[in-house]
Amino acid sequence: MNLFRSYRNYRHSVKKIFGDFEPRPRLPASANERVVLVFSHRSGSNLFASSLHANRIAKKAIPRYSTRDLNALQPRPDSFVAASHHIASDVPPQEWWHRSSVKMGWRQLLLLAENGAFADDGAYPPDRTTILRISRADTLRQAVSLVKAAQSDEWYHYTAPAGSDPASSATPQATDFTFDPERIATRTATFRAAGAAADAILEAIGADVFATTYEEFTADERKVMTAVRRRFDPTDSAEPALQTSFRKQASEINDEWYARTNEWVTTSEGQAFTETLSQAHTAEQEFIDKAAKRVRKATKQGAK
Repeated sequence: MNLFRSYRNYRHSVKKIFGDFEPRPRLPASANERVVLVFSHRSGSNLFASSLHANRIAKKAIPRYSTRDLNALQPRPDSFVAASHHIASDVPPQEWWHRSSVKMGWRQLLLLAENGAFADDGAYPPDRTTILRISRADTLRQAVSLVKAAQSDEWYHYTAPAGSDPASSATPQATDFTFDPERIATRTATFRAAGAAADAILEAIGADVFATTYEEFTADERKVMTAVRRRFDPTDSAEPALQTSFRKQASEINDEWYARTNEWVTTSEGQAFTETLSQAHTAEQEFIDKAAKRVRKATKQGAK
C-alpha cells in the first residue's frame, strides 16, 4: 500500500468536488456534542454504529468518507466538512440524539486534522467531541472478509423479505469464490498501515480516544456499550440492551481462506511476496511521521 499516493489522490478528488479547503474548517454553530467514529473497512463499524443508535448513545453515523459518497450528496453541501458530517438540521440538545455522529476513515481524519478541524476553534473542538475507535485485532481475518465481500458483492448481512426466494439472500457457494493469497496478503498489509496512520493522527490530535476492537465488541456487545455510555456519563448505571440490526457474515469460506493464507506465507512464493510488501514499510512510516507532525502543528495553532 502506498499511503502517500492514496492520500494525495483522495485530497485531489475532494478539492475537485468542493474547491479549496477552508483554513479552519467549521460546522454550523451548535451546542450539540459530536461523536467521531474512526474505523477501517470490515472492522464491524456498521454494527457498532447501529448499536450506538439502538442504545440511545448517539444518532447513527452515516459514512461520508469516500469521494463516491461525497459526489452522491444531494443537495451538495458547500464544504467538505459539512459533507463529511452531513448535518441536516440542529437537534434540540435535550434529546438523547443531540450527539450527532460521523464515521471517518484515516484519509478523511487526516484531511480534517491537518487543517485544524480538531483544534479548539475547529469543526470538532475537544470540549464537544468524543472520538471512538473501532479496529480489528486480526488484520488477516479482516483482509479475508474484504476480499470475500468484494467477490460476492455482499457487504452487509441481508435477509430476504417474507414470501421471496430465500436463495436470494444466501451466501454464494464456495465454487463461486477464487482464493487469492496475494490479494489477501496485500490487504492485510494495507489494514496494518492504515491502522498505524489512524493511531498516529489521533495521538497527534491529543484526543482521549475510546478504543475497542471488532473481537471485543462481538464477544460482549453489552459490556462494550456499557463502557461507551459511561464514557459520556460516569454515573450512568443503565444496562444497554442488545439491539443490533446486523449479524456477522463469516462462513466456512473465511476459515478456509484464513488457514490457506497462513500456509501460503510459509512457502517460498509467499515469503518472497510478503518480503516485497514489507520493503514499503519505511516509506509508509515516513509518511505517517510527517502527517502526524502536520496535525500537531495545525492543532496547536488553533489552540492559540
